Amino acid sequence: MTDVDMAIREYLRAPDDGFWEWREGGEAIVWKDNRTIAFRAEVAQVLRWLAPQGLPSFSAILLLLAATRHSWLEDRSGLGIIAGALQESAPQSLLSNAFSELDKVAQLEPELRTQIAAKRVLVEMALEGAPRVVQGSTAEAIAEAMDRGIGEFIDVAEVAVVASNYAPALLARDLHLLSAGIHRVDAQALRMRLTTGIEEAPQSVELELSPSETARQLICSLLNDAEFAGVGRIAKRLESMTSLPRRLSAAPEQEAGGYSDIANRGPLDRLLASELAHDNNTLAVRVAMNEALYICRESPPSLPQTNRAILIDAGIRMWGLPRLFATAAALAFAAQSGRAGKVDFFRASDDFAEPIELLSRSGITEHLAALEPDLHPAAALADFLKRISSDNVRTEPILLTSQQSLDAADVQETLRQLAPPQLLMAAVDRDGTFRLWERTPRGCKLLREATIDLADIVSAPAALVDRSSTSDLPAIFAVAPFPLKLPHAVRQSEIWWSGHWGALSLTSDGRLMRWTMPARGAMQIAERLPIGRLWWASQPDAGDNVFVVAGSAHKLHVFSVGREGLRQQPTPLQLGDFGAVASVCAHNGILFACRKNKVAVFDPATGAQLDRLAIPHGLRWQHGRFFRLTYDGKPWHALSYNGMSARFEAVPVFANSSVTLKLSTMFEYAGGDGPVGVTPTGQFYLTANEKLERVWHDLSGDIRVLDISLDGKRICLAAPHPEQPSRLEYRSIGMPFGINHRCTETAFDERITRNCRALTLRHRFNVIGIDSSGDLALRSAKEQLVSFQLALNTPAMVSRSHGLKLQRPIAFKPVEGYFGYQLSVARWPNGNACFLDSRGLLHLVPANRSLPELTLVLHEGELTGWRSDGQMWGKPYFIAGSEKAGDERSAATSRNLFEPTIRSFVHSVHA
Repeated sequence: MTDVDMAIREYLRAPDDGFWEWREGGEAIVWKDNRTIAFRAEVAQVLRWLAPQGLPSFSAILLLLAATRHSWLEDRSGLGIIAGALQESAPQSLLSNAFSELDKVAQLEPELRTQIAAKRVLVEMALEGAPRVVQGSTAEAIAEAMDRGIGEFIDVAEVAVVASNYAPALLARDLHLLSAGIHRVDAQALRMRLTTGIEEAPQSVELELSPSETARQLICSLLNDAEFAGVGRIAKRLESMTSLPRRLSAAPEQEAGGYSDIANRGPLDRLLASELAHDNNTLAVRVAMNEALYICRESPPSLPQTNRAILIDAGIRMWGLPRLFATAAALAFAAQSGRAGKVDFFRASDDFAEPIELLSRSGITEHLAALEPDLHPAAALADFLKRISSDNVRTEPILLTSQQSLDAADVQETLRQLAPPQLLMAAVDRDGTFRLWERTPRGCKLLREATIDLADIVSAPAALVDRSSTSDLPAIFAVAPFPLKLPHAVRQSEIWWSGHWGALSLTSDGRLMRWTMPARGAMQIAERLPIGRLWWASQPDAGDNVFVVAGSAHKLHVFSVGREGLRQQPTPLQLGDFGAVASVCAHNGILFACRKNKVAVFDPATGAQLDRLAIPHGLRWQHGRFFRLTYDGKPWHALSYNGMSARFEAVPVFANSSVTLKLSTMFEYAGGDGPVGVTPTGQFYLTANEKLERVWHDLSGDIRVLDISLDGKRICLAAPHPEQPSRLEYRSIGMPFGINHRCTETAFDERITRNCRALTLRHRFNVIGIDSSGDLALRSAKEQLVSFQLALNTPAMVSRSHGLKLQRPIAFKPVEGYFGYQLSVARWPNGNACFLDSRGLLHLVPANRSLPELTLVLHEGELTGWRSDGQMWGKPYFIAGSEKAGDERSAATSRNLFEPTIRSFVHSVHA
């Protein structure tokens, strides 16, 4: 008998002097007087639900399940049984308080205590603060044992029962936990948690954003601003050119600080003293086999905070387009300033550097309205450098002017006299040239150079997609955002988690859908997108747009979407003769398309190809923008672009120590400070602080990485052990490291599986007409019939008997035009029309346009509908905005909206 079997037996056995016992070979749990408490199948589902967080006392769970039964309030004999089991080990007040709280459970609405889903959440809420009796793999084993039957664990006579002096005390503890836990449960919180997973609706809060986050949000908002859209587009393109190389801090000669860990790798001078007790041969073998133990010092302090100060030339040479160009460049510098630093803006005004506010639309307007008569900003440079030198924090000074002003003799003489230790100089010209120089006492160096088409500054923003390509399409096609939430088949390769957005997915019919809540459908964000696979998607902040690359290997498109719809029309990447793409990645706002022997660099705003780079021999792509060298040397390299050319940069792995480390994969995660490596043992190496992060898992053997989520916060590992060598064990590891989730071969991101619950919609019909009861009905090719009628005074879609004939039948015919999804129409001679939508919708368009149009969701049972006057009814799953508190749609409301509309349409068909 294994330890796990003993733990299962210990948890599930019934004490002789307890209040419950097993019956029917372990299929039922009953009171001592043989009244039913619960059945094994329902208890198994509750334990399966609780197992990932550990299992509380089994007796406490049974008392809660007993209170959910209809007989709880009718038969009070349980009170006497509990009192007898306590054996006067607890005060009478504890028993009365506990049963008073359990009575509150019995008084809940039936839907909140009888359905198994409700019971699971009820037990979870009531015992949330209770101590866990078993945890981890033992809890999972108990839940699995309950699933398959527990006769083998309760029929063993030699297992000792709980001693009499312990059972009453444990029962008293359970009653105390129930009194405290159920007190926190109420019907509203239970209903909210059952449908959304949280007990209270989240309240919007004002977040204190860093200057870089504020700048990125401002740039995104300017993209749709009629006046400043061009400034926003130019700033977006300049973001990758305004990112400066990160300066690595050198390792100190002698590290200070205490010890933080023990590892099996390190320099010889950090060997544990106990290792030196071995003889020379043993020590040499232990060092060679990585069995020796080393002391790890504390992590070095993080890099100091770095601020940016930007001086903008507003003189004569900068009037016109250069003013807008420089403003866009200033916003781009702010967006790339980092999360910790702040950004200060100044305008050159005579001999002074005048502070200005540029991170708002009003600030941009005020800055552009200020005109200075100076030829160049030389006179203001001294005041600018003086202002920023008084700060104790390291500041990067940036001068934004024209190349002509930068080359002026007065400016160069001023720079020689001031001799700043570092000055970044960005030059913008009317022809669209952007250059970034770094000036130090050792000389001047060109860091970035690019040419941008400034015609975008004066052009109007791109028009959003027009859903109504023809005038006779249903009215719902012209509504944005689409008012109904719809399910769809979830393809694991085309769905990803996107931080503040929730789960986003590309459908096979060219739609982008957003899943936000477990009990709701997906919101349609965009349609008529390129058909093909998902190649890459950005991980935006709360207010940013999402950039997506989709299509086939020979024809890729990039587009961006905001929460309300498409922001940028799908733009083809100009692949030219590049050939079939194998992978797509991005860094600092620039896209990279990779194949076996070369890389192409693209601007995501225009799709233009900026550069090409040959992949050196021996360098093999691994994941994202990371490549591994197959021979000795610096093993890991990352793609980057400096505004002029693409290159491979070596990724430092223990750059400041003599430790060598083998990594099987390297990736980045959203919000992280640097790349993360995965070791063959399934541990993580953080390049930002050169530290190994241990992840406790039960995998062993040759661990492989099967998949990594787009945001890098879920990784799927596989290993031949702990079970049979031919069977893989899957784990999903979240960030921060150490949070493990079980997953399956087809789905490893629990954030997606938790939020994406698809219902089945019908759309395979070929004829519409009126059935014998006078109701509108649809008929499939297999002679299956469904009709739309009132069932129990509620609008419903009902299946009918086979072989029924339809009156005035009309066949559906395809609608011309490209929609992605299939659209067909049935038209009666009097002008009435019905559009059948492969998304699972039926659109009723009456000939009399004064009557409202009607869109029905083709889901059997309770009917969901939308009218062209904006009224909606039906299941909250399909209705956008139905998650708001107080959104009630009664059966009477649904009937009053549905019946007159559908009846008037049926009468018009008969006319």
